[in-house]
Amino acid sequence: YYAGIWIKNLEGYAWASYRNLTHDAISAYLGLLADEYILVDFEAYIMGKETRYAGVWVENEEGLEWMLRRDLTSAEFSDDFAVYQDLYRIHDIESYQVDGEQRYAAIWIRNNNGRAWKESRDMTALGYRNRWLRYRDLGFRLTNFEQYETSEGVRYAGVWRQNSERHDWFLRPTIDDIASEHLEVEDIPGLGIAIINQGTIEYMRGFGHQDVANDEWYSAHTINRLASVSKAIAGVLLYKLGDVGRIVPSASTSAYIAELPDHHTHTLEQLASNRGGVGHYSELGLGTIYTQYDTATDAAELFWDEALVCTPGTCYDYSTHGYTLLGAGIEGATGGALDEVLYSQLGSGLGLPTLRAEDRSVANEFRTTLYNTNNTEATPDNISWKLLGGGIEASAYDLVRFCGMLMAGEILSSEALENLWTVPPGHSSYAMGWSVGTLQGVFSTRKDGSQLGANTYVRLFPELGLGVVVLINRKSSDPGGLSLDIANAILPMLPPVITEEPQGQTVEGGDGVALSVSAVSSESLTCQWRQDGVDLPGETGFLLALTAANRGDSGLYSVLVSNSSGSVVSRSATVHVLVPQRLEPLGYVEGVGFRLRFGDHDGYALEEADKDNFTVQWSVNLVHWMNLTNASRVIADGMVVLDDHEAPGTVRRFYRVSEP
Repeated sequence: YYAGIWIKNLEGYAWASYRNLTHDAISAYLGLLADEYILVDFEAYIMGKETRYAGVWVENEEGLEWMLRRDLTSAEFSDDFAVYQDLYRIHDIESYQVDGEQRYAAIWIRNNNGRAWKESRDMTALGYRNRWLRYRDLGFRLTNFEQYETSEGVRYAGVWRQNSERHDWFLRPTIDDIASEHLEVEDIPGLGIAIINQGTIEYMRGFGHQDVANDEWYSAHTINRLASVSKAIAGVLLYKLGDVGRIVPSASTSAYIAELPDHHTHTLEQLASNRGGVGHYSELGLGTIYTQYDTATDAAELFWDEALVCTPGTCYDYSTHGYTLLGAGIEGATGGALDEVLYSQLGSGLGLPTLRAEDRSVANEFRTTLYNTNNTEATPDNISWKLLGGGIEASAYDLVRFCGMLMAGEILSSEALENLWTVPPGHSSYAMGWSVGTLQGVFSTRKDGSQLGANTYVRLFPELGLGVVVLINRKSSDPGGLSLDIANAILPMLPPVITEEPQGQTVEGGDGVALSVSAVSSESLTCQWRQDGVDLPGETGFLLALTAANRGDSGLYSVLVSNSSGSVVSRSATVHVLVPQRLEPLGYVEGVGFRLRFGDHDGYALEEADKDNFTVQWSVNLVHWMNLTNASRVIADGMVVLDDHEAPGTVRRFYRVSEP
């Protein structure tokens, strides 16, 4: 049997295809077509007891340099790779048998654009899986795939080409080194890292293993328990439901849970900020590790009869159990099971399929094995009782996209986002599921998590649009330290981010103009203001003040903000200075009509570009005014000179000049 891929030939290229060719026949066609065509697909296969060849050629419109190397032993192929890999790239790889011996072939094309590429061969199914995930993380796409028989069984080969800028990110080698060292020093099975900057995923990669025993590599698409990072997501869910009108975050929890005992006088926001007075593990125990709870309300009944540890709102007391009560309140407000609400609002609702309640009754090949502190495999416990407190799972890829959308204002309204990261009164830096503070002088919000089989950390710098996600499949490691090392490596290397742009203004001549800019950076900042793209000497502060503005101050103002790592230019702000006009006495030019001369009252000399900025109107009675549209205008001695050609024979006219 045969198969082919057919593509509409929009360019009208000449092409040719031949199959079932002998060794000599394929050689003849290669020689015949070499000058004008390029080989884009090559196949070798056994027919009967003989090797046959097939090829597809396309008109080589771009004149690309290429070659086919075939019938190579494994050692010969390796030698070719060493010789050609820097200047050429493999377009197509083949493996087949000739007289019972394994042979290899490859189409090599000159790599004119220098884009990175990868090739692997003789992979088992597991080896192919591992590399497919690794190369996808690094920003490559699969361009050629082969499956073939060998004496050792079925094997696979693949060619990948760079498909994003992640491979070229200048800090990638640095982050690789930091993560590799952390994996070794902490002796952990596997971890995933993802970094987003200004909406672009700059980095994502797995290190170590998702499953050590089965040699499955950890990747950025490995699904990991989030542990208490779930609490940060819970805060977002609360305010997301508030934004869509399904819940009031400041309302009493009892308003949504009719059967809640009377001593629970806390609000939903107090639960989300650990100020609800609900006990933690030391007071309320570990919940249950085997029972499946389909709703948070059912789970909350485990402990809601227990006394509070303080009056809600008067103390800070970290509580996983408080988040279970928060989940019950959400169920009461929405009428749906918490796992379904979470998934519809933040998981599938945002295009993040792995962000959901952990449910190990549903197998998933990307879910990591859990490990004990001694790196032995752990028996998973059932964490459905604490879904919002530690029962959510996700991949690093989905979690970092969630963080990017959150910082960009794509999930919550600006008011809700401010509330999410505002710390209530009390002796803590903990807001609504997030701890807030600064790092290298930049506002930062973060959340850590630790439980059986997981240590996690999310660290965000919302003003910079920078987010770092670390997921580890073992407890008792240090994801916070790893995320800190990563952040400290990135922050000094980022150019400034403008957080408040200069705003345009329209002012009267003689008034003052004040333009300002705000920017954030971990490094010291400098400014240079510009008018119409030209630097303003000495104007290097965050505030530009113009006193007694005249027409010359009108224009587009921008500011270049710089640090040691780069610079950014603000949006242009339009300044429009309106200056009263001074009209000279009218003159009458015989055969022409009335001649008007007017200019700025403050004596500023008008230029050619200014002459059409004014509206000139005429009237015979000072009541009804008409635009004067067909009068020619010139600039003379810094004033507009205008002749009203419709005026001859008119007894009288009144004129007025305005500037919009």
